[in-house]
Amino acid sequence: MASIRRKQEEYIYSSSELSAFYGLTIKGMEFYEKKGLVHPERVGSGKMRRYSLEDSYRLYCTRMFKNCGFSIQDTVALLEDNSFDHARDALAQRMADMDREIRTQQRILEILRRTDALMSLAERGAPIYEVVDCPGFYRLFLRRFDGPHESSAEETREYRCWNDHLPITAASLRFPLADCRLDVRRVDTQVGLIVDRQDFEQLGFRESGRTQFIPGGRFLHTLLQGSSQRLAEADWLYPALRYMRANRLRQTGDAFSRMLFVVRAPEGDRRIDEAWFPCEREEGDGA
Repeated sequence: MASIRRKQEEYIYSSSELSAFYGLTIKGMEFYEKKGLVHPERVGSGKMRRYSLEDSYRLYCTRMFKNCGFSIQDTVALLEDNSFDHARDALAQRMADMDREIRTQQRILEILRRTDALMSLAERGAPIYEVVDCPGFYRLFLRRFDGPHESSAEETREYRCWNDHLPITAASLRFPLADCRLDVRRVDTQVGLIVDRQDFEQLGFRESGRTQFIPGGRFLHTLLQGSSQRLAEADWLYPALRYMRANRLRQTGDAFSRMLFVVRAPEGDRRIDEAWFPCEREEGDGA
């Protein structure tokens, strides 16, 4: 470090020297002093601050702990405690938190890549019809589209908890099996949120009177498109229903979806969902 002076075998730094070395402003140095992270000596009639080598070490540790995600309060506690056990406990907790954060970010990255690929197909107008094996899902029921939007304080807290984990959770529609017919014009669409079973467990969600587990199995996987304002219109379902009829697939349960995005259109906003229809081959079909 330039301009370091030694006085009585001790390194002495000015505010400008240490602030430049650690990329801090003078006000930032004063902030750290108020928080008890450094303890500069005041010298001369102007009460100029002079920092010791120990202060430099503490600023180094402060920067290191900040980059590791520790708060100022945690950093002060670590620097004031001489216990290795306390420091190791704090580091172990931070490592556990970072591991959880990394797994969460990795999961979000997977979902974003999947969403991008599906958006690309939707943009090109490429149809998706594939019979796949899916793991289980959990859904949180919020309301029927044509019904009132009412919830207790506890239910609101539950919704906020799920909503805090978007896009691992996602807006979802549920279409009752009884309404999944080509002669139906209006569907009792249920609005909610959806999450993979594995994510449900890793996020620590709890089952409640409004959660429902959807077992894994064989599903027709497709994209649904429709008016974002008319979620109960059955024409959302017609392309998938026609495909199942043409390919001798029998729907075995309620269909459900995960919202991908909403696009503006002259005729009104258009919502695009990734959707799953539980199904099986009709008897006698050798395919």
